[in-house]
Amino acid sequence: MERLSPSEAKPTGKREYGEIKPVILKLPEAVVKFLGGADVFGRPLKEMPVYFRSLTIVVYEDTFDVKDYIDRMAAAFAELAADPQFIKEADSWAIQMQRRKSQNFVTLSCAPKEASDFGRSRDISRFLQNCDYLMINDTIISKPGDRLDYYNGKIKPPEQTNIPKQSP
Repeated sequence: MERLSPSEAKPTGKREYGEIKPVILKLPEAVVKFLGGADVFGRPLKEMPVYFRSLTIVVYEDTFDVKDYIDRMAAAFAELAADPQFIKEADSWAIQMQRRKSQNFVTLSCAPKEASDFGRSRDISRFLQNCDYLMINDTIISKPGDRLDYYNGKIKPPEQTNIPKQSP
């Protein structure tokens, strides 16, 4: 199959390329408290950029605990849903918590409505069923019932298979 560049596929029109400027939002103190950890640069969480109406927070921790990560991410989502700035600026929210110096991570993604619903109900079962996705160590957990089983420790987190192990 031959691949075309965008200009070859549709050679008409003028394209302008420029700097992509994110919206920078200060994280609420409660979100920082729930997530703890550090950002990708090893600094304490403070602000997050929103690119193309999408918010992604990455947090590094010294431990790996699926249930703890999900509890903390859900609580952080509920706090974000209470902040009008985050509702206004981002339609898609994701938080990834990862054990420092490993490939073990949990990513949870939801829309502001699911976060707001969780903030009112605190029903983690319903939140996990309705969230956009739950990913554990590069495996998307697509079945809502399985999501709750991972959360409750009934299913062991999948091992990383596609990333080479780091040498000590």
